[in-house]
Amino acid sequence: MSAVPPPNLVPFGEVFQLVFAASVKELVRRRRLIFIGLAGALPLFFAAVWRAWGTDFLDAGEMLTSLVSSLYLGVLVYLVGIAFGVPTVHDEVEGRTITYLLTRPVSRVAVYAGRLAAVQLLAGVLLALSLVACFLVAVAGNAGALTVDLVKAYVNHVWVILLATVIMVGLFAIIGTLFRRPLVWGFLYAFAWEGIVSKVPGRLQTWTLDFHLRNLLLREDDVQASLLEGLRALLIQEVEVSPWTSLAILLLALVGFSFLGGWIFSRREYVIQ
Repeated sequence: MSAVPPPNLVPFGEVFQLVFAASVKELVRRRRLIFIGLAGALPLFFAAVWRAWGTDFLDAGEMLTSLVSSLYLGVLVYLVGIAFGVPTVHDEVEGRTITYLLTRPVSRVAVYAGRLAAVQLLAGVLLALSLVACFLVAVAGNAGALTVDLVKAYVNHVWVILLATVIMVGLFAIIGTLFRRPLVWGFLYAFAWEGIVSKVPGRLQTWTLDFHLRNLLLREDDVQASLLEGLRALLIQEVEVSPWTSLAILLLALVGFSFLGGWIFSRREYVIQ
């Protein structure tokens, strides 16, 4: 008897679309989304406090820059990255549903790419909506606050935060794929490595993503950077890295994390007991 040929793989694009759509529907029903949504509302609270009592001390641009630098880049991109990135594969393994994906004639890379794109989309939308809300609180009914310089600075902040979010989700998705206790490793990376090493003056800080993200945010031509000049002097002391270099490193990290995560997932053996 002749051997039965293996079934043909489902086309990559078809698998990607199906997994992406299913993952989005699944994620929007998770309680985790509500929790992270509340975390994303925290900057809105501070923006409202500034609007009520702080307009005499900070203008709208300075307030938004402070929020982005301290709260979004310092905390939220990591929390959102961990909350969305770690479960990309880890939840399927823990829930023992990974077999439904891996026993079909589909590309594992397509499965991983579909799930990763879904979590990156939702994470990015969440923080983008948070930034939009803060911007509206800053300018609505605030005569003279809405200027060309403010809009330019705000757009710069938005794309840096979106870039940070998709990179962190990709990185923490790898951690969720590799480790049994990914939350521990995720928090260690976020707040021990990025949170501490990126603040240490010297060349070592250039090995952190935080340094390069802030190098895009705290530019000399950023009209709202005045509040952060002292911080900037500390962060880049004796380190000269152009914003273009930082952007290239971050884009390389984004692509590299995506390919590395798919490669690890495609070769990892999963034993469901």
